[in-house]
Amino acid sequence: LKAVLFDLDGTLLPLKQDEFLQAYFTRLTAYMAQRGFEPKKLYETIYAGCVDMLKNDGKNTNEQVFWDKLVCVYGESVLKEKPVFESFYKTDFLYLKEFSRTNPEAKKLIALLSAMGIRVILATNPVFPIIATHARIGWAGLEKEDFEIITAYENSRFCKPSTEYYADILEKAA
Repeated sequence: LKAVLFDLDGTLLPLKQDEFLQAYFTRLTAYMAQRGFEPKKLYETIYAGCVDMLKNDGKNTNEQVFWDKLVCVYGESVLKEKPVFESFYKTDFLYLKEFSRTNPEAKKLIALLSAMGIRVILATNPVFPIIATHARIGWAGLEKEDFEIITAYENSRFCKPSTEYYADILEKAA
C-alpha cells in the first residue's frame, strides 16, 4: 500500500449534502445579485457549468470548462467577475460550515497513514475552486498540509466517476 485516496464530502467531512447545496446556491446567487446577476439565470448557468465539468474530455481544466460556460452565457466581461466569485469563497461560503461536522476519526486516520509513510491524497470531485476545498478541509478538522495532492477545479481535467480522473491523480502522484 503506497497511497490512500479519500473523498471529502460525506467521507472525511460529514455533510448534509442536499441542505448544503441548496444553501450554497442561495448564498452564491444572492452574493452575485449585488453585482447585477439575476439569481435564477446564474443558478442555471452555474449548474450547466458543473454538468460540463462532469463531462470534461480533458482538453482543458475544469476551471476553464466552467468559465467557458459562463462566457457563453454572459460574454467575455464575466471574466472580470472572477475576483468577486473568489471573494464569495472567502466570506459568505464560510457560513455553510453549519451543514457539516468534524469527524475526529478522520484526523486520527490521516495521522496514522502519514506516520506509516503512506501517501494521503484528497480525491474530492473537482468542481469547486481550491479555496472552497481548503475551507471544507478545515471544516473536517484537517489541514491542507495533511494531503500530498488535493483535487480542485484548477488542477483537474476530469471528474468522478471518470476513470481518467483517477488516472490523472495517479500520474500526478507518480
